[in-house]
Amino acid sequence: MSGEQRGPRRVRRQLRPTSASTVPDAAMLQRIADTLMDPRRPRPTTGSDAHHGDGPDALIVDGRQVGMVRAVRRSRLLEADRVVLADGTTLVWKRLTGPLRAETATLTALHTAAAPGPAIAAVAGPRTGRGALAVPAVVATAHESLADGLLLQDLRPAPLPLPSDAWPRTVHAIHTTPAPAWLPVLDAAHLASLPARALAHLDALRADGVGRWPDSDRIAADLAYLRSLGQHRSSGAATAPYGLCHTRLDPSALFPTADGTVYVLGWAWASRGPGLLDLLGCLPLGGDSNSTAFDAHDEVLDAYLAVGGDRAAEDDRGGLPATRWAAGWHRVIQAERLLHIVAGWLDEPDDADAQHEVGVLLHEAVQCLR
Repeated sequence: MSGEQRGPRRVRRQLRPTSASTVPDAAMLQRIADTLMDPRRPRPTTGSDAHHGDGPDALIVDGRQVGMVRAVRRSRLLEADRVVLADGTTLVWKRLTGPLRAETATLTALHTAAAPGPAIAAVAGPRTGRGALAVPAVVATAHESLADGLLLQDLRPAPLPLPSDAWPRTVHAIHTTPAPAWLPVLDAAHLASLPARALAHLDALRADGVGRWPDSDRIAADLAYLRSLGQHRSSGAATAPYGLCHTRLDPSALFPTADGTVYVLGWAWASRGPGLLDLLGCLPLGGDSNSTAFDAHDEVLDAYLAVGGDRAAEDDRGGLPATRWAAGWHRVIQAERLLHIVAGWLDEPDDADAQHEVGVLLHEAVQCLR
């Protein structure tokens, strides 16, 4: 990465275990996490594809090779590596910066609540019963001034197809899990403030001397309209289900395994908020005519109630059916967060993809909330 201090030349060689095949203890796993977090360590890089790494690098801890590290994904705010230890254990290492750092505390709290006890015991498999929220085991954490690191259970091999009832059951498991008290609150007042916050991010991008996001008048107009109706349409946010809320839940965040466990990934944006955002928010719409899409949303809502979801999930809020309310506010939330990331954390010469995505999200939000 540009501007980053170069460390010693990377070592690439075959892994040769130096001792008997034993699972590392918690202290050793912490040393591994601290080593991976060290800014002086040369981090493996990916090839031209940002999601697939090239050759592995040796993992050296206290002067001894204990495994190999292969880059899996690289972005401005996230680095993900796969770690293969000498005994064959595989782990995932995530280095998080900016707003993604919030995942460290949230995932640690959720894993501790689901699987109390020594972290390494959870590496081999799930420790939750059917119906309970399953998250990857947190093996160790590490910190520096501008980033956090998570050493996690590796859920390999690839995820299985999602069972037909997995979506409502998993969302119900989230809703029945106590939310850590320190999570940010996503209530009606916060929802109503989002269009104005997004406008402030947009103004920063379009300011004199910055000149990003040209031809974004439609985005500004949609945000102004959403701001005008925000206070009314945000009412009912505290209607059940309300509590632990992933807020970015979609099928890619679910990882089904062979034993029937469905793990929930990606907790950086968790909050205490309306559970309907997780159940219905990411479901697709049908363009300017959404009646057929909302019929499908109603079916998902029915499936959620069938597995024990709170009956109040059916209630109107903000003067709208629950399905329209959830779809609209989910899109406002995602648009504001994307604007926040682009304006505050990225410095890209061409933001066309992000600008297009925000435009689509806001157009759909207007269709739902008007």
